[in-house]
Amino acid sequence: MEDKGNARRAPTFTKGNMCHDAQEDPTSTVPYLANTAIKAQSIPQTQAKALGGDLLKSKKQSGGRESTVRSNATNVWADRIAREVKLQYLRSTFKERKAPGQKERNHDSAKRFLYADSQEKHICFNLLERQERYLVKSLPKGSYKNFDFDETLQLVSARGHLFAKKRDSDSGALRTDMRELFQWLQTKKVKYIIKVIVCEVEDSFHSDEAIIGALEPFVVEILDWCKPDLCPETIWKACRDVRELHLSWSGLNGMLLVWSGEDGLAKLPYLTDVYLHQTRYLESEGWTAKKLQAFENRLQKSRDKLSAPLMATGKPPLPVITVHMPVAEERPEVPPAPPAQERQKEVEFQDHKWLKTMERFKKGIGSVPLTQYFDLAKLPPELKRDVRICLIDDGVYAEHKSIMECMDGGMPFGTLQEERYDRIPLSFYSSTTNHGTLMASMIARVCPYVKIVSYRLDSRLGEDGKFHFTAKSAADALTHAANQKEFDIISMSWTIKHEKSGDNDNSLEIANLDAALLRAAKTKLVFCSAPDRGNISDGELQDYHPVGSAITSDIFKIGAARADGHPWPQVGNNKIVDYILPGHKVPENPGEEVRQDDKSPKTGSSIATALAAGLAAQIVHTVRMAAIQTFDQRKENEPHVIKRGSFEAIKSFKVMRLAFEAMSRKKDSGDLYLHVHDYFELRGQQLETTLADQDDASEKTRKWKVIAELARDLVPSNSEGKPH
Repeated sequence: MEDKGNARRAPTFTKGNMCHDAQEDPTSTVPYLANTAIKAQSIPQTQAKALGGDLLKSKKQSGGRESTVRSNATNVWADRIAREVKLQYLRSTFKERKAPGQKERNHDSAKRFLYADSQEKHICFNLLERQERYLVKSLPKGSYKNFDFDETLQLVSARGHLFAKKRDSDSGALRTDMRELFQWLQTKKVKYIIKVIVCEVEDSFHSDEAIIGALEPFVVEILDWCKPDLCPETIWKACRDVRELHLSWSGLNGMLLVWSGEDGLAKLPYLTDVYLHQTRYLESEGWTAKKLQAFENRLQKSRDKLSAPLMATGKPPLPVITVHMPVAEERPEVPPAPPAQERQKEVEFQDHKWLKTMERFKKGIGSVPLTQYFDLAKLPPELKRDVRICLIDDGVYAEHKSIMECMDGGMPFGTLQEERYDRIPLSFYSSTTNHGTLMASMIARVCPYVKIVSYRLDSRLGEDGKFHFTAKSAADALTHAANQKEFDIISMSWTIKHEKSGDNDNSLEIANLDAALLRAAKTKLVFCSAPDRGNISDGELQDYHPVGSAITSDIFKIGAARADGHPWPQVGNNKIVDYILPGHKVPENPGEEVRQDDKSPKTGSSIATALAAGLAAQIVHTVRMAAIQTFDQRKENEPHVIKRGSFEAIKSFKVMRLAFEAMSRKKDSGDLYLHVHDYFELRGQQLETTLADQDDASEKTRKWKVIAELARDLVPSNSEGKPH
């Protein structure tokens, strides 16, 4: 391999101006550094001068006061310490698991360490689970365009075939997808990446040039690029600061000789660990073991030879490289297709008039411009903010065209299960079975003027062949959501069974889930699904959470209805749920289908729950628009108008329940179906229609009046007191 001599980086993080001792323990200095960073003002002046000499010199030449010079130098020192603390903590998330009783460091703990509970930055971008292909433009223009990344990422991972098309014109089947991805990360101001994983597709690999182009602008510490027999020169040019290498090896002894030479891996100055993953078995087990031992010995001899000149001048030697012998290649598997629904040769169903009514109203209210009011002087910030729904499910494919504009970040509450990718967080912008994607689509179908935040739960494949959420991840997600002031609505289209004995006992986690449910219901509209187990007893219902929790007086329990408005039999009796909405053989809009097992109409109370959350969001949005108009016309002191108090009230369980009660005929006949036709059908027609004999100003006034009248019907005039 070519050695560029002076082009070789010095043994420091030159891109970040940080000390980078290759032999340090990645976790031992974190507490000390954190304490030092917090008390940066106590740094001795001599240390500050040593670190910021140039700064001191320039300040003195310009006649600056010595106290100012000392302060600026101290700030430089503090910034570097803070950056190193961050690096040290993120490195520690990939180290061996702690002993029982000790807290484990992972993505979630790193977020808490760095940002407390503010979620200000993303530190991970995981696209390993992607099944659909992106268009290149979807990164800068799709739902990821608003992602705010830290300059230091814990992880970037992706499949090699990320985009629908992207190949070097002169290199046949070689891919360049990752170059596009990492160039986009550069535009997001990312500089350091602790771990990079790229899972290539066989017979269609990235070119060495593309790999170098992708990684060279960054400091990468752990590289796991699953291209067999990766060239050491490519590694050197792409990420010479690498500390840990995962190499896919095709079984050829020639590659072991290249890797172990003085011009191979030995020259990487910070490398301490090499993990070999054998993809092909060309020789006998004994012969392979012999060659691997020779590789390890030769690599260390090469390392020792390169360390000798350093030691001769009193410098420390290069760190020892530990070789971890091959294990069978384990690439992340494509998640199994969701369990097949019952299929029929001919699917017969009635159109749900409910959906047609709400889609017409959605289109009509969308014709009334709203953003022009955001520039109004002193418009309260709460009226500028879109309705926000926390969707707790199995993740959401954020680039689905029906929801792309609605998605607004999220959090994972689980990790990948493949051994090679242990402790890598799930991505909230991907989905295990696309169930969460379907739920998001149903919410947006009713109210597209909403921001959906995806909280992805951990799931396990059960003996019944279906995925089941873990009680721990559900409790953690709901606990986190309950503490977020920004959420107006929480939607949970699932149930978790309370297991009370044996290894599956989840009583503690269920208790935590119930406690979080109680907290969430105090300040948010919470929707959850019926278990769809038919007419189960009260005792049996109590085993399904959150709907069966004893703490359900202030949450909305939703079941599925048929197209004729009657309950779907699997929902059970009226005691199980509060309201029913379309949830039996619900067709998707053509061209907006969510890829699952087939395109047949979807059935289940989970569908109805998402539609209920979407309906609540549309009601809140309508009242918000009326409140904005009242503010604009300065009529907030007039009686019988929608104002900010009305807007805050409709976001409470008490007042939203009154709106739902008015739509149902629960009191008169026990009918739990929400008859939206009476409220939204005529208003939708009025908003959708443009009267030819009206000028633009008159049309605008007429439509705003329709919205105000509907909002007043939805919010009782006496409901603007204490909402909860």
